Amino acid sequence: MRRVLSRVRNIGVIAHIDAGKTTTTERMLYLCGASRANGTVDDGNTQMDYLQDERDRGITIQSAATTFNWDGAKKYPEHQFNLIDTPGHVDFTLEVERALRVLDGAVTIFDAVAGVEAQTMTVWRQASRYNIPSIGFVNKMDRAGASFSKCCKMIEEKLGITALAIHHPLNEGNEFRSVLDVLNGTVLEWNSSTPDGTMDIVPMDQAQGYGIDLKDTLLNLQLELTDKLTAIDEPLMEHVLENDLMETPPDVSELKAALRRVTMSREGMPLLCGAARRFKGVEPLLDSVIDFLPSPLDRPEAQLVPRNTVINPQDYALLASGHMDASKDIISLPPLDEGPLCALAFKVTHDRHRGPLVFIKVYSGVLNTRQVVYNTGTQGKERITRVLRVRADDLEEIDEISAGNIAALVGTKHTASGDTLVCHRDHAHLQDYKMAGVTVPEPVFSCSIRWEGVDQKDVDYALACIQREDPSVRVRVDEETNQTILSGMGELHLEIVISRIEQEFKVPLIPGRMKVAYHERVPQPAQVRHHLHREMGDTVQDVEVQVEVVPAEGQGRVPPEIDGAVRAHYPDDERGLGMINAILAGVEQGADRGVELRMPLVDTLVRVVSISHDVETSASAVTTCVAEACRKAIKAATTEVLQPVMSLEVAVEDRDVGGVLTDISSERRGRVREVEMKSELERNVVAEVPLATMIGYASALRSVTSGRGNFSMEFSHYALVTTSELETIKAQQAQTD
Repeated sequence: MRRVLSRVRNIGVIAHIDAGKTTTTERMLYLCGASRANGTVDDGNTQMDYLQDERDRGITIQSAATTFNWDGAKKYPEHQFNLIDTPGHVDFTLEVERALRVLDGAVTIFDAVAGVEAQTMTVWRQASRYNIPSIGFVNKMDRAGASFSKCCKMIEEKLGITALAIHHPLNEGNEFRSVLDVLNGTVLEWNSSTPDGTMDIVPMDQAQGYGIDLKDTLLNLQLELTDKLTAIDEPLMEHVLENDLMETPPDVSELKAALRRVTMSREGMPLLCGAARRFKGVEPLLDSVIDFLPSPLDRPEAQLVPRNTVINPQDYALLASGHMDASKDIISLPPLDEGPLCALAFKVTHDRHRGPLVFIKVYSGVLNTRQVVYNTGTQGKERITRVLRVRADDLEEIDEISAGNIAALVGTKHTASGDTLVCHRDHAHLQDYKMAGVTVPEPVFSCSIRWEGVDQKDVDYALACIQREDPSVRVRVDEETNQTILSGMGELHLEIVISRIEQEFKVPLIPGRMKVAYHERVPQPAQVRHHLHREMGDTVQDVEVQVEVVPAEGQGRVPPEIDGAVRAHYPDDERGLGMINAILAGVEQGADRGVELRMPLVDTLVRVVSISHDVETSASAVTTCVAEACRKAIKAATTEVLQPVMSLEVAVEDRDVGGVLTDISSERRGRVREVEMKSELERNVVAEVPLATMIGYASALRSVTSGRGNFSMEFSHYALVTTSELETIKAQQAQTD
């Protein structure tokens, strides 16, 4: 049965690690009747964290999707929630990225003690890139040191959005059991003696034992909320200007409408509070998802561009959020079942029984079981054998998936994250278009891997499956050492990848030492002419090519350019296209590494200026000549080395600050930006440090703080290494090679 689209919510749960995302999701599932077990992360029995590594480590590694219904105890028509629980650890930021790419709204969870943390700001920036509206939930209000007001202040200061408190805690810490519902003018009380924290809605005149005048408190909170809303919502401001606020205040429906408008526009964030582990605050949170977060109908229409379009980062954000300039060659599709089929694949997982599962969001049309679709990325057909509704690792077969919904597909052989799927017969013009895919971050860590007593084909299959699942994992063979190099987003990321390959594919890998993934770039332009002359049997391969390399600072991996004169040299037929592809293959082979450390080359434009060869010349000879020319040009230009720099936050007690600062400055070669006061006895040290110095930092921090400190870090930028640093890096690599 198709759900009325206005009653669908595609939402994600995002936060810093350990803020309580998975616990909150588990409580939602339990209250909605979608889960019979009251799972906890500590006990390793949650529905959403189903990987063995997730349960062993007590963290979310993969984003997990689920579907459930909620009617708020009959207050609303039944709504369908398609929810994705995302990881909070920086090493798994791709999981957050591709979830947010297809979601319509988010629940941002904050730790009531820590407030806005490093990864909170990271996921918030990711949500901002896709223009995702969000409501906030201040969790763990029952912990010592919890402060709702502090969290509100930090949200406004660090996230730059107006915090709109629709809850007000009447007690905090161990005494937390009730909140003032600012919108509805009631007190919400939870009975801690019951396992599911039964909620009672208490009228103001019946609420007792709080030691304050609740009516005065409510009036002041409502006035404060109205003041904040009128500053960012024009319709409400007009009401206030036309009426005496004390005599004719906005009613609940007007405040809710204003809250919904400012949430949609990302001008404000409605804030609730609770303690999800004990079910406190979860029911109002579910209601707020319905009240304030958008349905697919409330979001901008999906936009597609010609599939050969090179999308820069600025245009990517506009295209992905549906805000690209409509004057360009763009197709917009509203979320209608009657429209042409258009879906985006945003995630791939491997199921040992079903094979690859491709997670999609349908933006237009209806996708049916047994349907044949066209992948505009691979330019090939795919047959869908089954459509599945997902509840974490529990999959239910359904006949179809309609516009605005999320599901998993079985049967696709070549579809990857970021591919656009359209109908292979009707609306054939869409086959030449694509949606904005999924942005994949560059790896920052790598290690060599080897294996013993395992067939090479089993290793190749396992590595291929992992790379299809997780595009941030890269595998290559080093040309000089012949070692297989595994690259990823961090130490933990690579540990998990190696563990999963052993658990799921029965392929034990032996990792080498963790290394930082440096980059290289050319500091100056260079141009070379290269001549290839080889006799191969009865034929002579004679090719001459001119190649130029030019700095392109800040551009990352730059697509190569082939001058128009070179393209004009080849006819517009199959052989001509084959030769162009041979040139591009030569650039890819010859311009992938720098000359200092043989690390990936970035911020460098390679331009093929001219080429000449006989008609009988083979494509392989052209590729070889171009690759050799690229290597010569890069060597002539020289390269400089870039190292990843991380933003580091260390939470420590006041007595340990000196030791932490000394360690960061002297041992980590870091730069301390500020020392924030978290509380009377706690400090937050914020710094920038080279990633290479952070290997094993957890042990060092335990030693410096006697186990009292903890830290988090995220990638910040790449920076040039100094001459002395380069010599140290070379010496270290010589010792480990």
